[in-house]
Amino acid sequence: MIEHSFPRWLRILTCISVTMAAAGCDDIGSPGMHADSGSDIEDTDDATPSASIEFQATLSEKIPTVVRVNGTIEMEGFLEAAVSFGDDGSFAQVASVVLEDGGFETLLVGLKPDTAYDVRVECTGLDGTVESPPTQVITGPKPTTLPPLERSVGAAEDSPTGFFVTSFIPEPNYAVILDGDGEIVWWYPLSPGKAATTRLSPDHSRIWALDGSALLSVSLDGEQTDLYSTDTCHHDFTFVNDGTVACLASERRTVAGCGDHIEGDVIVEFDVKTGDRKAMSMWDIIEFDCDDVVDGNPFPMWGHANAIDYDPVEDAYIVSFSHWGALYAIDRQTATVRWSLGGADSDFVLVDHPDGTWFNDSHGFHLVGDRILVFDNGSDTLRSEVVGYHLDFDTFEASPWLEYGPGQPMYVYALGDVSMAGNGQILSTWSTAGQLMAHDQGGNPIWQFNTTLGHGLGYTTWVPSLRRESGGLPME
Repeated sequence: MIEHSFPRWLRILTCISVTMAAAGCDDIGSPGMHADSGSDIEDTDDATPSASIEFQATLSEKIPTVVRVNGTIEMEGFLEAAVSFGDDGSFAQVASVVLEDGGFETLLVGLKPDTAYDVRVECTGLDGTVESPPTQVITGPKPTTLPPLERSVGAAEDSPTGFFVTSFIPEPNYAVILDGDGEIVWWYPLSPGKAATTRLSPDHSRIWALDGSALLSVSLDGEQTDLYSTDTCHHDFTFVNDGTVACLASERRTVAGCGDHIEGDVIVEFDVKTGDRKAMSMWDIIEFDCDDVVDGNPFPMWGHANAIDYDPVEDAYIVSFSHWGALYAIDRQTATVRWSLGGADSDFVLVDHPDGTWFNDSHGFHLVGDRILVFDNGSDTLRSEVVGYHLDFDTFEASPWLEYGPGQPMYVYALGDVSMAGNGQILSTWSTAGQLMAHDQGGNPIWQFNTTLGHGLGYTTWVPSLRRESGGLPME
């Protein structure tokens, strides 16, 4: 349950409400002009546009670092508007505004807790731009049950701009967004369980998270939630560019001479709008080998998929299989294997490697063009690493370009993730160690955050901005 300091929070909202009610609408004129509150401004200078702007800024009742700004705009020759805000007087952060019938509403997301922000509305018309006087809003506190993160390597300027979308595990479970300072700027409580993955929707309107074996979709103000039952989702899910969400699920089969109720994996995809579903079973896609079955609790396991991503260029899913130490690219239209990387049946041949061995327990990964990053849990050596390869899709040769392991060996026995972030940095998540790191292209650590003992991190995604994207299908 989210905890709030209600007396202080209510006092903040009352102050804003009184201030806005007293001010009425903020009318903007040229310097030296008299502007009556609530009245339109007459131009005395043809070069100076006039506008009537009325707005209020209030905190979300669910997540008090999210500010809802709504109001009205009247401006001759109106072209566009935006809400700008900041905590240092710079108004450097901007949220877009869509004006409908003279009214607008937008959310400010990514604000630090317990911080005063100045907010104003900027309008642009045919004759120029005007700015409203600012109003101030003070964000609320974060829950006391959220573990802190502490920077142990690097400085604030070393972090990329943007945000990190991840989750805290195992309990209490939260979907969270962190800013570049490692500050928790958004959170939502999840049911106890394996919250491996939290992702921002493609249009930046909602946070999606694994909540037990279902997918939870939450609006960024925390006010709207939808829970999708997706046939026992586990570990990970991904978005497809046509508005489909796909998750990893399980399917058990009995194989004569091999075992009963062997647990394999399925990609379950469903259309967010229609609810239509389609399943692609690894049992029907990858050749079964009884020798690949390992003991599991409570069922024997074959493959054990743990991470999935969608490649829009090839219209294919890429799936990581822990027990095979391999990644498989699955054609979405034909449900066939396009290629495999790693493991005993790899389509790629590893060249220019000292001992010719692949990763042996893959989890999170990131394919960018002809390079791929893989988090290798290293179950055989009890030493986890981040590895990267150049991939030649013409010759199917793979050559190493990155290998990083902490100087003091560390074993991440579950999850673990790696991806490209801003400024060319490589982001790695050492899940069960509660550690988030960034490296340069040579693998050298740039900065590092750690949670308190007993807390871990799920898969992590870096996003350059939390601004709402337009033109995409809303993931609602």
